[in-house]
Amino acid sequence: DVAAYGTLCALASFERDELRRLVVESASFKRFLDLTPRWRELVADYYGSRYASALATLDALRPELLLDPHLHAHVGALTRAIRDRCLVQYCVPYLSVKLSSMADAFGMSLEQIEQAVAELISRQQVAALIDSHNKTLHMRQVDQRAATYKKVLATGNDASGMNLRPLPSQGARDGERRGARDAHDAAAPA
Repeated sequence: DVAAYGTLCALASFERDELRRLVVESASFKRFLDLTPRWRELVADYYGSRYASALATLDALRPELLLDPHLHAHVGALTRAIRDRCLVQYCVPYLSVKLSSMADAFGMSLEQIEQAVAELISRQQVAALIDSHNKTLHMRQVDQRAATYKKVLATGNDASGMNLRPLPSQGARDGERRGARDAHDAAAPA
């Protein structure tokens, strides 16, 4: 049960680095996975980006999960969340991707993958547009300059309430420079 509950929750919610650190490389969790080869296979396929195999394994485990008294009410939501994370992870490295290659990677029909991606876009889990004519998914590019500008403004707004003063050593150096400049100006002929 620990392997099933832990794996489902991890795949549905962890980012890749968390999954690697807390599941794949965790000696304590590996003991549970070693006792349940199908769950170990599911984790390995998901982490190895073999999404069609991972989703097929998850579908094969579904009848068993539906019999679990604690988990049965959450099986649909968990499997959907895992599928959605798979789709998002698949899309992230691309600027554009053919929906047919996504369908092949996920073992789904072109219509199913288009509908699944459209749902992700409508829920704002993927910033992309679907070209229905060419059956291509185009990721929206984030304007790095605008994003950095917004971040700097937000940081500036956070710092505006701070009482900022020059450091004593900086003020002393400025005073020394002003004093030397004033003495130089007084010695110069007018």
